[in-house]
Amino acid sequence: YVVLCRLRGFLVGNRLSTFLFGLVYLCHMIIVAFRHGQTDYNVAQRLQGQRLNVALNKWGVDEVREGVAAALVEHGSSFESLYSSPLLRARQTGDILSQYFDLPVIVASEITENDFGSLTGSTWDEIGKKYRADLKSKHDKIEFNYRPYGGESIEQVIVRVNSFLDMIEKRDSGNVLLATHGGVIRVIYKILHLSQPDYIANGSAHMFDLSKKVNGA
Repeated sequence: YVVLCRLRGFLVGNRLSTFLFGLVYLCHMIIVAFRHGQTDYNVAQRLQGQRLNVALNKWGVDEVREGVAAALVEHGSSFESLYSSPLLRARQTGDILSQYFDLPVIVASEITENDFGSLTGSTWDEIGKKYRADLKSKHDKIEFNYRPYGGESIEQVIVRVNSFLDMIEKRDSGNVLLATHGGVIRVIYKILHLSQPDYIANGSAHMFDLSKKVNGA
């Protein structure tokens, strides 16, 4: 049990383990962060960031409702609070979770997606051809800087996400749900010094134990 808590981070697919979630109760502060469901821009592989307020498509709604929320309810996990990014795709994901867990959605701007600036709406191929730079490689390594394009740097995103984690550690004593974005989830892995997953799928759930978080990290 202690070893499980000290791992601090788990990638959980759409089928959640009864054993794994049964042990969650023994850890002090657990976050389960969901990436929002699929949108048409995800299908087209276009960057959405903060500036495109795109809705979930039908598959995105179904994968959240059937693949994530229903599985959590089935395994009996309990949560104290539910936070969501203000962007529509995350809010819709949060609203589905809210229906299952009977929790109000608390909107938190700190867990909104990275701002890609003028790159928003483009594909990585289009960006590579236009700017002749491998920005995707830096993005994948969590070393990005979109400030030259009017967006955010990784340092700016880390500051706001870390501020959010500090806030919920003070405010909440139980387990917490997040409806957020792939970029934010990757930053949480980075803040907690955890290995990055190869891919963060739409509708996937990622579990973190914040009780071992280093103050000021």
